[in-house]
Amino acid sequence: MEGIQSVSSVDSDYPFRRDHRARVSAVAAVVHPGHPGRAEFNVLDLSGNGLFLADCESSLCNGSKVRVGLPSRRTGESVWGWADILWRGNKDGKPGVGAQLAFDSPAQANSWKEAVDEWVEDESMATLASVRRITRRKWRPRSRQS
Repeated sequence: MEGIQSVSSVDSDYPFRRDHRARVSAVAAVVHPGHPGRAEFNVLDLSGNGLFLADCESSLCNGSKVRVGLPSRRTGESVWGWADILWRGNKDGKPGVGAQLAFDSPAQANSWKEAVDEWVEDESMATLASVRRITRRKWRPRSRQS
């Protein structure tokens, strides 16, 4: 399928993909300028200056510029930035788009990075908790039933 790239093939072309990225289970709000309403997309990969949005319906086009809002886990309010859709690809078998972010002010960029850190920290803690839960189980031999 033309126009679809795997994530590994584009990492070298788009350095924002390598910057402090993490898998998260966030849902981002996306607003197309000039269009009413907003859509929600699952975030599959997130960093301080880029993200990968799951887009099964191909509603986001390469070259388009949209507003993206990431909810802060601490305040509950969304932090907004401008996203340039740069490429379409697959991540973990799901089609989507890679976007590079730009912000209206340094304060807005810092707010985004704080929101990213909150998501990354929460995901890391959840992963750590599940690993601890698994490793705490003691092995017990099965009793033989005759």
